[in-house]
Amino acid sequence: MQGPGQLLSQMGQYGAAAPSYRQGGSVTYIDIPLIASAVLATWFWTAVRWRSRAAAQAQSWRRDRAELLAQTTHMQDVAARARVHTAQVTKATAEWSAGYKQGCSDMIKAMAALRGGAASQHDTEKATSAK
Repeated sequence: MQGPGQLLSQMGQYGAAAPSYRQGGSVTYIDIPLIASAVLATWFWTAVRWRSRAAAQAQSWRRDRAELLAQTTHMQDVAARARVHTAQVTKATAEWSAGYKQGCSDMIKAMAALRGGAASQHDTEKATSAK
C-alpha cells in the first residue's frame, strides 16, 4: 500500500498524478495483441480509405474523359455543319454574283437598245420630214 508521502511524490506541478518512472514498465502478454490489433486496424482502415479514394479518382477521370469526348464530338458536328453552311453561302454568293453580272450586261444592252432605237427612230423622223 502507498502511504501519503509516496502519493505526494507522484503529484505533478498542477496537482495531477504523474506517472511513476521509477517502477519498471514491463509489457504484459495482453499488451502485445492489443498493440498488434491496433496496428492492423489502422493499416486496414488506411488501405480501405486509399482504395476508396483511388476508385473515386478513377471514376472521376472516366467521367471527365467521357464528358470531353462528348464535347469533342459535339464540336466536330458543329464544325461539319459550319463547313456545309459555308459551302452553301459560297455557292449562293457565286450564283448571285453571276446573276448580278448577267443582269448588269442585260441592262446595258437594253439601255443601248433603247437609246439606239430612240436614236434610229429620231433619225427616221428627220429623214421623213426632210423629204
